Amino acid sequence: PDGDALVFSATGLPPDLGIDAASGVISGTIAFTAAAGSPYTVTVTVSDGTLSDSVTFTWVVLAAPPIPPNTVRIGSPPGPLPPGATFTVPVEFNAETTGIISYLFALSFDPAVVEVTGITGVSPFLDLVTNSADFTSGLVHFGANVSTLDTPPSGFITLAQITFRVVGNSGDSSPLTLDFAPVPGGISAVVDEGFQPRAGVTFLNGSVEVQ
Repeated sequence: PDGDALVFSATGLPPDLGIDAASGVISGTIAFTAAAGSPYTVTVTVSDGTLSDSVTFTWVVLAAPPIPPNTVRIGSPPGPLPPGATFTVPVEFNAETTGIISYLFALSFDPAVVEVTGITGVSPFLDLVTNSADFTSGLVHFGANVSTLDTPPSGFITLAQITFRVVGNSGDSSPLTLDFAPVPGGISAVVDEGFQPRAGVTFLNGSVEVQ
């Protein structure tokens, strides 16, 4: 209040959020794992170098809605994103009691709106295979196997993490669509611990909007 610039800081924010020291705006994409640590006790402090004041509040992060049995879901960012922003979404599967040893998916999106910058496997699907040359094409195939040293996972499984960059303009939008990737002469599916394609798998798709 004496004319000095105000500086904002915060403690206790959910993961992957930050505060702008000059404006006090809290921004970022909340990590998909953040619900596990909820609720968060957040303290925001403002100071002019001499005087300071703080406010403390509770931030509740709700878990994503459950996935129906035998369903693969790709996530969506929590809201519209500006051009140039990056975001990461999980690929999740509710396998129930069946162990899963491999999968092969096709990811479709509008390349005028977003492009893929990376796809990583989540343990025990760490040896993920994809073609980075297709990341800006609008159609990317990716898949992974469980190592022979690992026990096939079951239940609610995170298969991969996909990172996108927004390349479109304000008002643009794109679906983020998963399906099975056709392989001539091969099995194109989620494969269970008996080395059989899992029947009846469905997909829940995501989307992204540009601010």
